[in-house]
Amino acid sequence: MDLGTGIKNKLLEAMAAGAPAVATSLACRGLEVRDGTELRIADDDEAFAAAVVNLLREPGHVGAGGREYAMRCHDWDAIAARYAAVYREIARG
Repeated sequence: MDLGTGIKNKLLEAMAAGAPAVATSLACRGLEVRDGTELRIADDDEAFAAAVVNLLREPGHVGAGGREYAMRCHDWDAIAARYAAVYREIARG
C-alpha cells in the first residue's frame, strides 16, 4: 500500500511541541527529516518498539531536533516566506 496515513500533521504538531517522536517512513514521506536527528524512523513492529523504548530510556536531542525542524520548515512565517519568494520570482518574469 502506497497511500498516506493522515498522520503527518499530528507528527508535525508533536515535533513542534518538542516531543520525541517515532514514525514510519510512510508517515515521514514529504518531510525532510533524518532518523535519530529530528525523530526516530521505524518500519516494522520490532524496530518501532525498540525505538520507543530507546527514546524512553534516553530521550536525548531528538525532541529538540524535531522542534527545530518543525519551526524552521513548517512554521507559518517560514511557509509565508517561501510563498513570497515564489511570487517574487514569478513577478520578475
